[in-house]
Amino acid sequence: MDLDHTVIPVKDKEAASQLMARVMGWEFLGVRNYQGHVRVNDTLVMRFDDKEAASEHKPLHFAFHVGDDQFDAILGRVVAEGLKYGTSTRDMNMQWNELNGGRRTFFTTPDGHSFEVMTAASPARLG
Repeated sequence: MDLDHTVIPVKDKEAASQLMARVMGWEFLGVRNYQGHVRVNDTLVMRFDDKEAASEHKPLHFAFHVGDDQFDAILGRVVAEGLKYGTSTRDMNMQWNELNGGRRTFFTTPDGHSFEVMTAASPARLG
């Protein structure tokens, strides 16, 4: 079973979907059906929807297991975009930390959602 898509509430669907496509290295598919669409991989599309104000929703958290080169590239783009990042969702100290022999960092979008990128599987995935 694979997750097909998820919908993320944002203030500006086009700006949010383009930002995440740039930062994460995903493909921006455009705005259609009232949502900004971004292809994450062959099986997952993230949809950014401003139908309801993002401020009316609790911020969401998404975590992605990436390779070392992807981590470096994403972190570089996070810095270039001027996004806050850090060692936890609560500590935006502009650093990354280690987990299970890999690296990880969290960054926050303008809508308050947090994204985590890690180069080693999280303890929950290890069983």
